[in-house]
Amino acid sequence: MELMVIENNPVKAIQYEECGVDRIFIDLEILGKEERQGHLNTVISRHSMSDVAPVKLVLKKTQLLVRVNPMNPNSKKEIDDAIIFGADVLMLPMFKTKEEVQLFIKLVNKKVKVNLLLETPEAAMIIDDILKIPGIDEIHIGLNDLFIALGLELMMEMYLGSFLENLTSKIRKANISLGIGGIAPLDGGVVSGKLIAGEAIRLGCERFILSRAFPKNDFISFHLNILNLKKYCDVVKSWTPLEFETNRQVLKIEILKNKRLNL
Repeated sequence: MELMVIENNPVKAIQYEECGVDRIFIDLEILGKEERQGHLNTVISRHSMSDVAPVKLVLKKTQLLVRVNPMNPNSKKEIDDAIIFGADVLMLPMFKTKEEVQLFIKLVNKKVKVNLLLETPEAAMIIDDILKIPGIDEIHIGLNDLFIALGLELMMEMYLGSFLENLTSKIRKANISLGIGGIAPLDGGVVSGKLIAGEAIRLGCERFILSRAFPKNDFISFHLNILNLKKYCDVVKSWTPLEFETNRQVLKIEILKNKRLNL
């Protein structure tokens, strides 16, 4: 299981690498984000292109992922600069059409990995067409914007019903590496990381973004949480169908309980 941390501080990036984080995530996305999420208790990063090179320079083995802005008139320069400054993976957010994906892939030009952040209902509706486009290395399903666009009360409601099941099944069949949302420590978060890990792995998840519930100012605790999460994910991968189903049912109960408390 690959774990990612959103961070633009080179000193902290080194510490995260030493703790076993697989990717440092620099977040340049700002276009439209305040309007979509400004009223919610979500993190809006204030990273800049000038953060990319200093972080890349200190990393020894950890990859650097850079999330650029949605496609816009400045995309070519933003993509070129991120590649020049050292990105190993570029993530495209908020796409709604196959033409946006095709242009993004063309501009990246096989210089780094392409990661599509699937977080709009429009993109989900045309997933069959998206998956036919050559040049996609990874897809990460972004739960924050999807749950907002779908009018749900809680982000974790995304794990109920068949929406994620259908989406992830198609991505897996296309042999594209899959990530799903974020994750809390095993015993932390509104819904425990343990339950989320079990269901996400059942769906084929290979990658998580670490949530703010991780103790990022205490690197001893942070490191321990990382080790425990990775060990648990290794165990989950050997679960029987019955164990996955039991976890899914407990997760459903927890989500519905939190939904009632939120009313």
